[in-house]
Amino acid sequence: MLIFMKINSEDLVCDWVVALKEDDAEAFNKLFGQYAKRLFYFSMGYLKSKHEAEEIVQEVFYKIWENRKSLNPELSFKAYVFKIAYHRIIEVFRKLAQEQIYRHEVILHSLDQDNNLDERTDYQSLLELLETIVSNLPPRQNNKIQCKLIL
Repeated sequence: MLIFMKINSEDLVCDWVVALKEDDAEAFNKLFGQYAKRLFYFSMGYLKSKHEAEEIVQEVFYKIWENRKSLNPELSFKAYVFKIAYHRIIEVFRKLAQEQIYRHEVILHSLDQDNNLDERTDYQSLLELLETIVSNLPPRQNNKIQCKLIL
């Protein structure tokens, strides 16, 4: 019985993918309902951030909608959505690493600019400088850094 249900479920997903290729929004909603929660927990396992995990799910399904015409119903839809999520998670980690490098360079630069020992060791001054620089970033980068600073 379990094997029959699994095949039946795979057939349903295949049918939804076929319908999605024909711009069926209801099929898209069914696929979202089938996979969104699993993608969320998959993303949370890596990112440890509810906000980032939710964003990954939204981006995955946005990409699915944008590429719906090129979907192949004969291939595993589950593998496809998880591969998209995995690659997006890698992109998030790369951006976070770049942000950390940027922060480190900003602090090193500020230390090089000022030889005054008192100011170099003044942690509060460094934090204020960092906040100033972060506030001058584009809004999306600023929000991401602010979320990471809170964690």
